[in-house]
Amino acid sequence: NQRDWVVTKSIWHLSDTAIKSFYTFYAMFTVWGVCFFASMKASMADPFYDSEHYRGQGGDGTVHWYYDRQEDIEATARGDLLR
Repeated sequence: NQRDWVVTKSIWHLSDTAIKSFYTFYAMFTVWGVCFFASMKASMADPFYDSEHYRGQGGDGTVHWYYDRQEDIEATARGDLLR
């Protein structure tokens, strides 16, 4: 009593275009994830930006307020010098 073993092998290969598309998608998804989650971390509640030390000086969460405030201080100083 001998049995015959039937083995079916199916080997398939991805084409070069499919491999390139997969890795391109993977790279772009990774870059998107890094950018997305990095921006989420920056926008979460930060004790410094919510503190009175920062907000009391006119901070609004961006760096632009600092330059606007500096321009106001310089304009006031120029006005005082002219008087």
